[in-house]
Amino acid sequence: MAHHCSHRQQQHKHSILKKSILIAPLDWGLGHATRSAVLARAFECAGWEVGLAASGLGLEVLRKTFPHLPLHVLPAWGIRYPSANMIWNMAWQLPRVLRAIAAEHRATEQLVRRHGYAVVLSDNRYGCYTERTYNILLTHQLEPIVPNRWLRHFVHAGLYRFYQHFDEIWVPDVAGEPNAAGQLSHPARASGLPPMRYIGLLSRLQTVETTLRYDFVAVLSGPEPQRSIFEREVLGHAGRSARRWLLIRGVPGSSQSRQGAPALEVVDFLDGVELAEALCAAKLCICRSGYSTIMDLVALGRHALFVPTPGQTEQAYLAKHLAAQGFGHWHPPGLWNPEDALEAISDFEPYPASWAPNSHVEEAVAALSSLLAS
Repeated sequence: MAHHCSHRQQQHKHSILKKSILIAPLDWGLGHATRSAVLARAFECAGWEVGLAASGLGLEVLRKTFPHLPLHVLPAWGIRYPSANMIWNMAWQLPRVLRAIAAEHRATEQLVRRHGYAVVLSDNRYGCYTERTYNILLTHQLEPIVPNRWLRHFVHAGLYRFYQHFDEIWVPDVAGEPNAAGQLSHPARASGLPPMRYIGLLSRLQTVETTLRYDFVAVLSGPEPQRSIFEREVLGHAGRSARRWLLIRGVPGSSQSRQGAPALEVVDFLDGVELAEALCAAKLCICRSGYSTIMDLVALGRHALFVPTPGQTEQAYLAKHLAAQGFGHWHPPGLWNPEDALEAISDFEPYPASWAPNSHVEEAVAALSSLLAS
């Protein structure tokens, strides 16, 4: 990656006294926390002092994954999707989001002053930066899909202003074609952005050798009330089906499975090896098309029927983008048919070798270490 240092970066290059980093994922489902965990482990293995800052369920995931690392609480964004109308969802929550960004910025300033972090790596938290640190934004969604032209201009202009607070943008995708996130991670105009580094897909999951025990494993995630609505849809399909199902509810609770319908097992939450084993034990996954979920599926070589969250245009775009390349099946919310997707399995394409997760993480960490040490 061609890397040109701004005046702000040149100042930072001579001010880093220790390799210490604060990693702060957004509390929008679990995906931001799990992919940030991959980077936290990479920095730790490279000899960096690592601190974590999060909120909500992501905070609990990081607490369990890294019980030995400092963990700080950040203000929660509290995103909800009560409506299938993207414009309404964004408009009524915008004041809350802006207040959350301002609050997390104040919290980040305090953490940096108190603990002396040299680098802040923010996973989609636009307020997690400071003037005294080297700031990295991790995002796959540089230009979100906004259906209304005027609102799109407003959102993109606002995001580009936030981007200016960061010294680099790390994109968890590949630079060329084919790629996993399409136009989300490959914006038409990159001239107004800080230097970008494509660090490849990220996942903490690894393939597990196991036997096929399920026809479908349904993995629920994301904000309420849509998570609960999706759960009711899954239970409806499973109750009418003779197929073998596993439902992973995606809520805090037990990792012990219990019987639902005659051919249905239900578990509240699985993570890490247990989640990987469950996904590898099923013919097909049924899930939202969140980007972190997609990266986990790629890591395991599993395909899915994607049912995008209503009101999340990003998920609708990703589902269509992957299906168009032969990497999965997608149906609109409320209209999905698991049998159709199961019949299409033989038509799915294997994922490109260039998508192998975590293949460029060590390179990115080493490049950052060299930049700040020079």
